[in-house]
Amino acid sequence: MLRSLVQLGALERLDDGRYVVGLRLLETASLAPRGHGLRSVAMPYIEDLFHVTRQHVLLAVREQGEVPLVERLSARDASPVRYRVGGRLPLTATGVGLVVLAFAPSAVQDHAIDSYEPGEGVGRAQG
Repeated sequence: MLRSLVQLGALERLDDGRYVVGLRLLETASLAPRGHGLRSVAMPYIEDLFHVTRQHVLLAVREQGEVPLVERLSARDASPVRYRVGGRLPLTATGVGLVVLAFAPSAVQDHAIDSYEPGEGVGRAQG
C-alpha cells in the first residue's frame, strides 16, 4: 500500500526510510473548504498582529481536545517552534490551545478541567 501511495505522490520516502506527506496529498488537502473561509476572514487581522509583534501569530480551531493549526505567520528571528499548519496541538498544554479554551463555552472548559492530566500533550505538538 505504501508503494502505491508513493507512486501516486500522496507520500514521499525519505533517504532514511521514513515516509512523509507528498505534494499530491498536500495539494488535495489544500482544497478542503473548512479552513479557507475562516482563514480568508482572519488573514488581514493575523497580518496586522504579525507586523506589530514580529512573533508567531497562529490561527487554530477547537476540535474536541485539540486545536488544528489553520495558519501561522512567523518572523525569521522569532523563537523556534515545533508545530506547523495542519498539525494538531493539545488544547490544555499549549498557549494557543489555552487561548481557544478560554473563549470556549463553559461546558467545554469544565470538560477540559475534569479530564486534565498533568503532563498531557507534552511533546505531542506536531512539527
